[in-house]
Amino acid sequence: MLPPIDVEGLDFFDFGGSVGGSYQFAKRHLSGQRGVAIDLNPRKVQQMRQVGIEAWVHDMTDTGLPANSSRFVTMMHVLEHLPSLEHVRLAVAEAARIARAFLYISGPFFDADEVLAEQGLKLYFSDWSGHKTHLTTVQLQQILRELGLVDYRFFVRRRLTDSMADALHPLASARNQQRYDAARHPPKPSLELGVPVWEEMICCVRLSRCPEWPEVLNARRGTEPFDPTPDPGLLRKGRLALRKLAWRARSRLLAA
Repeated sequence: MLPPIDVEGLDFFDFGGSVGGSYQFAKRHLSGQRGVAIDLNPRKVQQMRQVGIEAWVHDMTDTGLPANSSRFVTMMHVLEHLPSLEHVRLAVAEAARIARAFLYISGPFFDADEVLAEQGLKLYFSDWSGHKTHLTTVQLQQILRELGLVDYRFFVRRRLTDSMADALHPLASARNQQRYDAARHPPKPSLELGVPVWEEMICCVRLSRCPEWPEVLNARRGTEPFDPTPDPGLLRKGRLALRKLAWRARSRLLAA
């Protein structure tokens, strides 16, 4: 259980603090002052405490904290570790309940998993055993709307343009791998990607009047705006283009 926390002057909560990287991000890029990190892993909480971070073992889906008890909440690369979409909804709802100004959410880009699999490819993080819920931007957008959170912006980072990117593995690669290494992993087809694929998604949610909103939107450098609901016709065309490229690649291999 969380101990009694003096929320007077508390600036932010970091849900899923891990070993402190997201907590430090909040301080450096979101003007965070006094913050508290929450994580279910006692070992990670102890690691954060050892470097001076106030951290506690607790369930972020039900903190028991007072409403509006912090300026903002960060949830960075943690929602995909929750066991279901319902747990994701509970975590986002709890974050919105205890934050006054904004939420900052980030995670892996899972939107392209199905299309990539049709071409024998996968993002290296897409079959990590710790990633229980492959939260897409469409699913997150739906959760936000269901919770009445309608003032949000999506961004993406690190676009992949062809299968040779080290973030892409062939489906034959074992689970729980890091970036692709041709010396250690099975071969993969060489083709251009016909649909947009990125490595990371970011979502900023404004909860109320927020003078620092421009700073929040610019916190993650190297991003570009993203629409979670693309034109279905464009997606179909992209899939068709990928199929043609894969067929040509296989034809070249057979002719060699």
